[in-house]
Amino acid sequence: MKDVQKHDDFRCLIDQFVAELEQIVARPLRSLSSWINADIFVASPGMVTPYHIDHDVNFLLQVHGEKTVNLFDPGDREILAEEDIEQYYIGNHNAAKFREGAQSKAKVFALRPGIGVHQPTLAPHWVRVGGEYSVSIAILFFLHDLDRRAKVYQFNHYLRRIGVRPTPPGQSIVRDCIKQLILSDLGHPKYKQQALRFALEKYKAPLSVAKAGLKRLAKSGLKRLRAR
Repeated sequence: MKDVQKHDDFRCLIDQFVAELEQIVARPLRSLSSWINADIFVASPGMVTPYHIDHDVNFLLQVHGEKTVNLFDPGDREILAEEDIEQYYIGNHNAAKFREGAQSKAKVFALRPGIGVHQPTLAPHWVRVGGEYSVSIAILFFLHDLDRRAKVYQFNHYLRRIGVRPTPPGQSIVRDCIKQLILSDLGHPKYKQQALRFALEKYKAPLSVAKAGLKRLAKSGLKRLRAR
């Protein structure tokens, strides 16, 4: 169940959680976030959520039943390659690859009612539900800094496609700023699902029109040559 914070009964709960979290971390999370929302997960006994990554900063809180969360270091490039992250940010949600021997590096968290876990952005993870049905609530943050970093990964993907070996985010402030500027949002997305690729879609629309026009011109030119 997505965006439960829109329901009156949950809105106050989520607001209280965020306010308490701001006090704990001593940071104004609401002003630092582009999106804050909450989802409820209801899962059958024994269900497995496959290995994947998310852009959200996630606080996963167990309400009913038990589940085991296997969480991996997002900064370990033997676990999560730069190319995997770039693929994820252009829309491939299955970009993270479970590599041989990776499980030995997992941090394993056993969740039961009243226990939660913090999942950092891009931290690979997979989850298994215990012997009874599970109910969890995830409170999710998109942070402005991480949104800007996502644009660097998107730009790097296209550099890699033309044979350039791109500089990863965080190694050059100047290069990061240029990439972010080129992919700056031309407007504001209406939905969270659009947020990460909003600028890409804006660029793709005119590019698609231009490609279609070039194809039509090429076909027209071929017809004229054949007529001659």
